[in-house]
Amino acid sequence: MGTVKVTNIEPIADNGTVTLGGSGDTIDLSTATNKLAPNTGQLRFIASTTNQTTLTTQNVFYKTTWNEQLVDNFNEFSPTDYRFTASEAGTYLFYCSCSFRLNSDQDTGFVAFYKNGSAASSTDVYKIIMGSSNAEGYFTVAYKAALAANDYIEIYAKWTSQGSNRLFNQDATSGEAIWTGYRIV
Repeated sequence: MGTVKVTNIEPIADNGTVTLGGSGDTIDLSTATNKLAPNTGQLRFIASTTNQTTLTTQNVFYKTTWNEQLVDNFNEFSPTDYRFTASEAGTYLFYCSCSFRLNSDQDTGFVAFYKNGSAASSTDVYKIIMGSSNAEGYFTVAYKAALAANDYIEIYAKWTSQGSNRLFNQDATSGEAIWTGYRIV
């Protein structure tokens, strides 16, 4: 038996099939290294909350609470700081399924993703306008971000009509509030 060392193995035909060994042979890959991009396409975290966030002053963004850590595959989500902190650089995709309880006709609520403590873009990520008083609106927003290691993402909410005290994720205990993230590249 000898050792064959190669830098690259490519198939001869265009069908992309490479065969190592024959029937009954054992191929030991225990020392092989995966050269694919690390941790791409993998679920990073799923967070939820048992607490609503009260928005007391109109036109002011408030950090929303996410105190339940349902999944945290890479130890990147903090249920006490309510934030995701990337452990490695890459492009990430975030989803937030949430709700607003608004009090008056044409009440307007906004949700924004913040990166490193600042609004991630010059515009709000999502806006919901309610047509009647005391309505609750459910929606899902998505956000893609290029992050360096140790960059963090948080979710903020605000409302902009008359009155006071709007609620973000009022029915949090019924489980409709979910925030999740993936590293895609």
